[in-house]
Amino acid sequence: MKRLLLILSFCILSIWSLAQDDTRVVDSLEKALASQQGNEKIQTMIQMVWAFYDVSFDDGIAWGEQAMRLAHESNEKELEAQATYALGMQYGYHNDLDLCQDYLKIAYDLYEEAGNGAKAFDALWNQAYFELLLGNMDSARIAYNEVLSLAERRHDTLACAQTFGNLAVIHYQLNDFNASIEAIKLSRKFYEQLNDSAKIVQTDFNLATVYGENGMVEEARKLYILVIPQLKKFESYDVLLLAYKNYGLLFERDFVNYDSACYYFDKALEVTALEGLSRQDRQTMANSKADVLTELGNVALDRKEYDKAKNYYEEALGLAAGNHYHFGQMQAAIGLGQLYAQQGQANKSLQYLDIYAEEAASSGITMMEHAVRKSLILNYARLGRFDDLEKKLDELDEHRAALSRENADLYEQNAELEKEVQGLLSQNAQIQALQSQRDHYRLAFFGLLAIALFVLVLFVAYKIVRKKRAKV
Repeated sequence: MKRLLLILSFCILSIWSLAQDDTRVVDSLEKALASQQGNEKIQTMIQMVWAFYDVSFDDGIAWGEQAMRLAHESNEKELEAQATYALGMQYGYHNDLDLCQDYLKIAYDLYEEAGNGAKAFDALWNQAYFELLLGNMDSARIAYNEVLSLAERRHDTLACAQTFGNLAVIHYQLNDFNASIEAIKLSRKFYEQLNDSAKIVQTDFNLATVYGENGMVEEARKLYILVIPQLKKFESYDVLLLAYKNYGLLFERDFVNYDSACYYFDKALEVTALEGLSRQDRQTMANSKADVLTELGNVALDRKEYDKAKNYYEEALGLAAGNHYHFGQMQAAIGLGQLYAQQGQANKSLQYLDIYAEEAASSGITMMEHAVRKSLILNYARLGRFDDLEKKLDELDEHRAALSRENADLYEQNAELEKEVQGLLSQNAQIQALQSQRDHYRLAFFGLLAIALFVLVLFVAYKIVRKKRAKV
């Protein structure tokens, strides 16, 4: 208990200390503003946008808008671009994607006008990044293809490697595994050009993951055997943990070899206990650790080792709850619900499933909520609670309808995006046709000009010859 209080005290002090640091930075910038004029003042206002991020979002936005206005009035394109970019990033971090994209698009144009191609690329990259971050996969795919075109024109090898990596993630999320595999392989080629061995290994891990999800288990197994020692060598511990977890899943799900599965799950847990890991490393690994514990619980449940399964699930649930990792909470809760149902403790099973069905609803994990409610129905039926069962069936129908509407909306959005892409392709074709026509006209013009010059030269030569003859 004392240890827990000590940890809590440390966390509270750390948060308070960070808040104090942010406040001190803001105070320092506000004092500097009082004596500044012109571009220097605008630059400080832009810094205020970033400094206010954890202090007062609204104040930060107000400073950004003021900086943008002053820079525009002064016709300082670079500073106006910086202010607009800062505003776009702040809106993105606070999940207002529409304003984020609007500001980043303006920032891109302003950086282009200011001749700062590198910063313009950053603005375009972050437009795509926020689409990906917020789960808008179709929009993210289109945005990253634009990024890729610009990266290729700039001959930016690193950006090409990273963009193909992100496109691989998008295709994976859209269940287009073949496109994901192709994107990963292209990403690897660019990292090979950069001779970045650590990134090549991480790319191989990504490929193994997609192979496993696509049912190409032998290809996945061979890659994991090669990748795991390399990840140890480069001390990529967060990826190493995932590699052990995914390799264990291959044995659990595809080879049905529980002993080997548990061996690799235990190896994954050993990674989280390594000495010398930073606090950030441990936080990064926490969600993966919860997933591993749930998988160990699943194996124990299949083996009817109920006490062991209960311990694993409860530890996973506590860890996921502490990190606000909703998906991890759902997985562990379903495991506990199934465990108690198998033991004949249907009421206890319902207790977990009811709570986490609501948790799933509040966190927006619609598919997981649907799965939890299906488990609830089975348990109500076992208990003979038919009134509750009827109510839950109605709720399930509502969720089915919600999922159908969600899918219909996605298909509609996809159709609109496809139309937009076709429109852009059509515009591009028209532009190319106009360029081709312009080239023909230009060629004809220069041809006529050359003929005219030739005729002029002949005419001048003729005049000179006539004069000479006249003299003779």
